Amino acid sequence: MEGLPYLIAKSDWGAVWRTLNSSPEQVSIPVPTNTQEIVYPLHQAVCNTTKPVTENILDLMIRVFPKALDLNVFLGACQNPRLSSRSLEFLLDSASPEVSRMLRTNVKRYASIAVKRKNIEIVGLFIDRHPEILHSSDILILACTCGTGKMVELIIKAGHENNVDRGGGIFIKNKDKEDALDVAMRLFDEKDRETYSILAICLQYANAARKGKKEPVPYYPILMAAIDWCPPVVFQKVMKLNMHEMVNTDKIGKLAILKAIRLASEESFHSELPDIFSNQILLDACTTGRSEVVKKFLENQDDTASHCKEKPQGRTKRKNVENALEIAIRLYDANNNARCEVLKNCVQYANASKMGLRFQVSEAYPTLLAASGLVPYPILVSIGKKYKKETKIKNHAAKFALEKVLRLSQEYGLFPKRLDRRLQFPRNIKTTRTASSRSTLDSIPE
Repeated sequence: MEGLPYLIAKSDWGAVWRTLNSSPEQVSIPVPTNTQEIVYPLHQAVCNTTKPVTENILDLMIRVFPKALDLNVFLGACQNPRLSSRSLEFLLDSASPEVSRMLRTNVKRYASIAVKRKNIEIVGLFIDRHPEILHSSDILILACTCGTGKMVELIIKAGHENNVDRGGGIFIKNKDKEDALDVAMRLFDEKDRETYSILAICLQYANAARKGKKEPVPYYPILMAAIDWCPPVVFQKVMKLNMHEMVNTDKIGKLAILKAIRLASEESFHSELPDIFSNQILLDACTTGRSEVVKKFLENQDDTASHCKEKPQGRTKRKNVENALEIAIRLYDANNNARCEVLKNCVQYANASKMGLRFQVSEAYPTLLAASGLVPYPILVSIGKKYKKETKIKNHAAKFALEKVLRLSQEYGLFPKRLDRRLQFPRNIKTTRTASSRSTLDSIPE
């Protein structure tokens, strides 16, 4: 009769079952190995990756020889990428009190082994039984390092379900001052589908956390999620992989994506203006509210073509002297059409200069979009209402893009350099939308 170790090695579980019933003593005989460590058939069966052992075999082995169920068995179980969570759960329920205590003490170690072996079922089981392992960055960062996108998503979701701080754990720093998103971006390789999947999941959940949500919006564009998170080199790679998202949106969507990218990448967008905004003629026209003079003056500038190609040099604002845009903002009155048009002309020209476009005051470029990043957020809300007919959009991608622009504009006024995007402040932005932000977003027509 062939011995039990041979049958287990062959994954002949039917023969193993018969042998256990006819010669149960074989389960207590150590398996020959090249080490001094004592290994019983139970450990060998749990480690089988060819055809995972069935629960009835495990049950019989443990009942016949309970001593075999030691920490070595659990180590082997976590190292087996094909072992089911049901099998491990049975082993956990069958362990002695002493073994169970040692497992609880070292649960993070065993869960980490399962992460490295990409066994998402076992990782999920450990999290269900010991959610305390989620309150540090270790498991999630390890999953970003050597796990899968599905595993990373499972851990972040579990973090939210167990009220783990910092976006479900995605922003918890490790000893190297990196969080899961940092690691995902550092390890991202556009040629490796799994690292892209991990980064995409992290970006989606980071973006959702930034908006005070636990779950990403279904089908939210990866390109949009990546804006204002990734360093330029990484963002360019993500954009290259997701150019179809820009192609498949409408004109307003394309303009909004480009504006969001510029807002996220250039702090100077909010401060530097073309020299023309210090011209006395323009200053006087903005002060007196002569919108037609402002429009004509800006349209007739000789440097219209050149300012589209050259970046403005320095700031136009002199000490204690307002520029034309600041005057237009200060004197803005939503109930005064002339004042609205003065500000509209100024933001359209300033935006055209910064975006490398030709100046034009028309519905081709929505005023709300042009004003984003150039005016205080409450005024941007008012502009959104005043010129809402300009922002008629045809698909969700365009709406997501416009919302992204508005959020960046809002955050710039709330947080220095948008530091709170990683929920660094105690009272961070995981709140419901304010009345002003609701009125802006609701003003975007479907």
